[in-house]
Amino acid sequence: LQSTAMLVFGPTEFAARLVPALASLALIVITVWFGTRTVSRDVGITAGLLLTASPGVFALSRYAILDTLFTAAVFGGAAFIVVAALRGAAVLQWWGYAAVGVSVLVKGPVAFVLCGLTLVVASLVSADARRRLLGLHWLLGFLLATAIALPWFAYMVVRFGEAFVNVYFFDENLRLFAGR
Repeated sequence: LQSTAMLVFGPTEFAARLVPALASLALIVITVWFGTRTVSRDVGITAGLLLTASPGVFALSRYAILDTLFTAAVFGGAAFIVVAALRGAAVLQWWGYAAVGVSVLVKGPVAFVLCGLTLVVASLVSADARRRLLGLHWLLGFLLATAIALPWFAYMVVRFGEAFVNVYFFDENLRLFAGR
């Protein structure tokens, strides 16, 4: 996405920062929508305004990194899935699974863990939520999200082989735990 912005606008700071800025706006819109759909219009608008005023969101939307895109995709995926379960809007679950697939493309399989843990906790807290969430098409959703992300991972493994696997899945995690 950033390379597309740079193709359109040239290799400028504006182009490099466009995707994170638009992702921040998308995150705010999704937050308003989610709050409105699950609680009330006032809650949705208030949540969106609070997120807009957040120094973290403001700062991350200005850097040419994809943390805001990851956050928008992973939260959007979970939000679509939750609304699909709670409001009976089954078609939204597919948008949710697709958004989770995009978040896996951005930051890797950690997106599955974050969404999965969130939905498992919701299921443990409420029997009604558990019943509704278990009524969704989880296996097909996982396959859809995987189908979105897998081609890039397969390409990287074919192109770089074991070096990609070691760096992507092991070296980065070891550096995090070693404090480097």
